[in-house]
Amino acid sequence: MMKIREKRRRSNTPEHGVTLITTLFLIIIMLIMCTLIIDLPIVYLAAREAQLTADSSALAGVSQLDGSNAGWRRAKRAAFLALRANTIYGVDPTFQRADQFGTIIATYEPDPMGIEDDPNYRATSYRIENLIVLIERGRYWRPTTSDPYRFSSLEALGPGTVQDGDYGVASGCPAPTGCDPTRVANAVRVKLTITGFTQFFGQLLPGRPMIDRISRTAVSAQSDFVGPQDY
Repeated sequence: MMKIREKRRRSNTPEHGVTLITTLFLIIIMLIMCTLIIDLPIVYLAAREAQLTADSSALAGVSQLDGSNAGWRRAKRAAFLALRANTIYGVDPTFQRADQFGTIIATYEPDPMGIEDDPNYRATSYRIENLIVLIERGRYWRPTTSDPYRFSSLEALGPGTVQDGDYGVASGCPAPTGCDPTRVANAVRVKLTITGFTQFFGQLLPGRPMIDRISRTAVSAQSDFVGPQDY
């Protein structure tokens, strides 16, 4: 009888705890593998959609800039039109009458130029569900020929605020009158951001999701810009 009891006592070792830890470890490994196999391709496709849409929107917008007030207005509308032609991660960016829809949050800018007749297009930033859209008209330039090019937004600038030497404008905008931003704008920047990115398996992992935000930016500039002399 003593031998039987000893065998039973020995069988009650902490093997069950080791098995539980091993099982949990394997579950975490499986979740990580599923994230790599399923979630990451979805992230890649969403990022690719966002980049292609931003590229087409920036190209459409910059094609309308011609140094006039009318071209300034057309650039924003053309960029929106290109956006509406695409679906980004399941979101259809419809921006018409943005201020009348509770699901669309628009960040409006002042219109010191007084040339925008539609208040919906005075905004530079729009949020639609989990998609944030930023559209800016501006200047693509570099301080000297040895410096890299940069984009400077001209949104919300007033009449005559651009002087010679500003944003790479070499001449044509002398003080005190200067130039209107509509005259020197030669580029459009579009930035698309997907927030709260949905992940099937990444959200099951402990801590923050592996990827919760995707941002893609496109800048399109005119190479043969007609306006004040460039560098």
